[in-house]
Amino acid sequence: MICTSCSKKLPFLSQFKNGKDILCHSKLNKEQIEETEPKAVVIEHFRKKLCRCADCTRVYDLADCEFLMEEDDDMAKFEKDSKDKIAAEPQPTEADEMRELVREVGMEGAQRIYEGVDTFKRKFNEFFGGSSDGGRPVSVEDVKRFTESLKADLDAKRARMQ
Repeated sequence: MICTSCSKKLPFLSQFKNGKDILCHSKLNKEQIEETEPKAVVIEHFRKKLCRCADCTRVYDLADCEFLMEEDDDMAKFEKDSKDKIAAEPQPTEADEMRELVREVGMEGAQRIYEGVDTFKRKFNEFFGGSSDGGRPVSVEDVKRFTESLKADLDAKRARMQ
């Protein structure tokens, strides 16, 4: 992606939109460069389309954008590296998550959270899973009735605790 500010600072980048494989910036005239309004552009593998002739390399150097030629600075590479890093990291187990929850909210808080999640799951399955309609779409009214039912149950539970 070429952002708007880079397109404005480096107007020759806007010429990538014309679809040429490799664009030699040194052959562009002033009118060609200034004829387009700077805006963000997404060009797949645009670094491979950069001309690397001596004149263009000098343009990149003068524009202080020689980093554009660095293949390792590509978004696709960042995405792949990020996915690889996530895949390599050990994923927390349910026990790890439970210990973290207990550490953050205490044992009583963790128990309340798990009870709440369990109650929600059970009531959800009772309300939507036990439908005799056999797979009919859930309507907005169904969701409203379900949330009102949950709220009523919570209010009743709070009243009993007082």
